[in-house]
Amino acid sequence: MRRRGRNTIIGAAVAAALALALIAAGGALLYQDLNQTKADLQATEAARADTFNQLVQERTDRNRLQVQSTALAASLQDAEADNAALTTSLQDAEANNKSLRAQRNRLESSYSDLVNKIGSLDALNTQVESLQTQIHDLEEQRRALILNPGDLETTHFACTGSMEPKLTCLDEGTLVKPTHPSDIILGATISFASKACWPDDTSNSYTLHRVIDIRVDNGTTYYWPKGDNVPEPDGCWIPFTAVKSYLTALRKNAYPENAKLRNSVNGAQRSYDAALAAYDREFDRYINVRVRYGCSADPDQDCTASGHAYNQLIAAFDDLDYAWRVVKEAARYYTCWLGVASRSAPGFIAGFCVSLPVALPPLRLPAF
Repeated sequence: MRRRGRNTIIGAAVAAALALALIAAGGALLYQDLNQTKADLQATEAARADTFNQLVQERTDRNRLQVQSTALAASLQDAEADNAALTTSLQDAEANNKSLRAQRNRLESSYSDLVNKIGSLDALNTQVESLQTQIHDLEEQRRALILNPGDLETTHFACTGSMEPKLTCLDEGTLVKPTHPSDIILGATISFASKACWPDDTSNSYTLHRVIDIRVDNGTTYYWPKGDNVPEPDGCWIPFTAVKSYLTALRKNAYPENAKLRNSVNGAQRSYDAALAAYDREFDRYINVRVRYGCSADPDQDCTASGHAYNQLIAAFDDLDYAWRVVKEAARYYTCWLGVASRSAPGFIAGFCVSLPVALPPLRLPAF
């Protein structure tokens, strides 16, 4: 029983020791947990303090932004008020500027009127000098109207047709001898020595043509004449010294007896013009035929062909040759009538011209 009691005591002691050990271990763990919890609480407190400080800073910033926003709003209102005032001022300035421009325009118009009415002293002097020059010119022109015998002539016109239809051999013209180159202006009709333009002319005749250009060279005035019914100018500059007179008046149909000669000359001219037009057409056709059959468009170049192409080329050339012979005959006939016209006088036809027939080219059948 003593042994069992001792064992019981030992077991109790061991159990007590174990219990104490467990309690000590649990206390250590609990202490450790408490320390951890304390550290967590301290960290939480620090985080809370930081958050609080941030909230305080944000509130401070928000208050400052509100103050700035209020100030900006006030500044914006002031700026809008200033803008409205500036807009009103600009509108007033524009209205004033418009009014000033209108006043300036009125003043400029008034000034221009005053200048036109009064003018400067230099302008008045210039006007006086110009008037003196005009008076001098008028006096010179008045002197020119006092004609000497031989300065004025009344004449008929040859039936050459070069000034048709404004001037014809049915009309009578009054011509005046010029006293100054300025007497003859553009568009005037002058009578000049034919040999001044055509040196080979030995007829001592005069040509009556219109002035289409004027030039002055080394103090000498020259005129460029052309017939109204002639396609090209005469091709010569006529000096003032070669001008006999200029046309000042015209009496229409003063010589009806020249009608027959006029009709003959004009008919010959129409025949000549028609022959030239026909020749031009045949020439173009001949060139087209050459090109169609592979030849050069240059009629001076040789062209080799045979068969149908040869016959076509020969036929086109014969037609062209015939047209040229018609032109030559028409030119001879027209020149003949011009010669008759130059020798004739009113009511007298100094000759007669006959138009000769021109042989037609041979008829060529197409080759097959």
